[in-house]
Amino acid sequence: MFFFFCLTNFKKFHQGLSYNQSIDTYNMTVKTIYLLRHGFRSNWLPKPHPESPTGIEADVLLAEHGLEQADELSEYFQTNKELIKPQLIISSPFIRCIQTIRPLSKALDLEIVIERGVGEWFKKERAVEKTIIDGKSELTVPLPANLELLQKVFAGDELNMNKYWNTYIPNIKGESQQDIQERAFEALPLIIKKIEEEYPEVEHILICTHAATKIALGMALLGYDSLTEKFKDVADGQPDHIRAASCSLDKFITPPILQEKNVKFYERDWIMTMNGNTTFLTKGEEMHWDFSNGFEAGSDADIKYRQEIAKLEAQHGVQMDKSSTDGEHKKSSNKNKDEYEEHIVEINLPQNFARSFAELPKSDGPTDFQIAGVNTENPIVKVGNKFYEGEWQKPIGSTVVSVPNDDNEKSKNDLSNMKQVEASIDLQELKVKK
Repeated sequence: MFFFFCLTNFKKFHQGLSYNQSIDTYNMTVKTIYLLRHGFRSNWLPKPHPESPTGIEADVLLAEHGLEQADELSEYFQTNKELIKPQLIISSPFIRCIQTIRPLSKALDLEIVIERGVGEWFKKERAVEKTIIDGKSELTVPLPANLELLQKVFAGDELNMNKYWNTYIPNIKGESQQDIQERAFEALPLIIKKIEEEYPEVEHILICTHAATKIALGMALLGYDSLTEKFKDVADGQPDHIRAASCSLDKFITPPILQEKNVKFYERDWIMTMNGNTTFLTKGEEMHWDFSNGFEAGSDADIKYRQEIAKLEAQHGVQMDKSSTDGEHKKSSNKNKDEYEEHIVEINLPQNFARSFAELPKSDGPTDFQIAGVNTENPIVKVGNKFYEGEWQKPIGSTVVSVPNDDNEKSKNDLSNMKQVEASIDLQELKVKK
């Protein structure tokens, strides 16, 4: 899935966030920022999984497929003559990110700078690792390897990887969704400033990171205060959120008119010209994740969740969106995709269904409610991360619906303009079972 579109009309909000603006009042030379998610992880496949050479359980290696994606990424930059080439790579300290940009670094002879500020997002409940800090044992989230260990792991690759920045250190006790949003918002100007100081000739950079961090960095560049907020004024056929599949690539540029001016980092009107580009990958978009998922990207819980959906899909012959609330549900069929039928369905929820909502994990985003397989005997009803099997009851007659008096867009939201008509189809009841 590959999208080019201009977001210049998106205003910089950031009303609830603040940072030291004195850090970015200088002439910036960075004009292009690529954001890349790492490739396909080995723990996304059935066990056994290879052990991490860093000895850190959460420091997962890429699968063979992920290594192939890394090669395809490198080939993409090498063969696309019109594509601006990065001059410096900033990478998360987790090994899967370094593996992803290894072929590109070697092919273009690019230096890799390790940066803690673009590392993985771990929720607070992941703070179960015993770590010695200042001589005391504390519970923390998984912490990344240091530079010496990473250099040892990649010793045979002769990578130019000799710097390890701690420009912004994620909370070792874990982060909420708000925390990673603030981390991205505060870290970006600091990282860019450091690049400007140490690499004044660099104009184009690539940051290799993780799904949650990639989204948070991108939303910071676009000026959004919420990581689940949908894009405004999106053209037909374009996504209304940042795509974050494995080895997917985003691109942000500053308008030429601002490139030589002394403006603050978040006043440079960053424009997204590439969103979730996976056209260079043989298998296209895989393992997309966003903050509506409810699990950490690529975690065991995330994989189990996807596997459960796959079982339901196979059982019912339907396809459901596995990680976002964009409402993409498609029935496996050989019929013309332009053909469709309209159905009105009344859903009869069990009395204890409210408890299911109460048990959903608390999040800042909307609760995901989906129905798939409405033309099967047992549709699937998905509420948050829980699934229910539906059972059709006998038709209970037609119904009255409200429709606009005319096709005027404004009038469609005007209740006084609505008229009631009898539906031309039968109303059928769907009974949902726990």
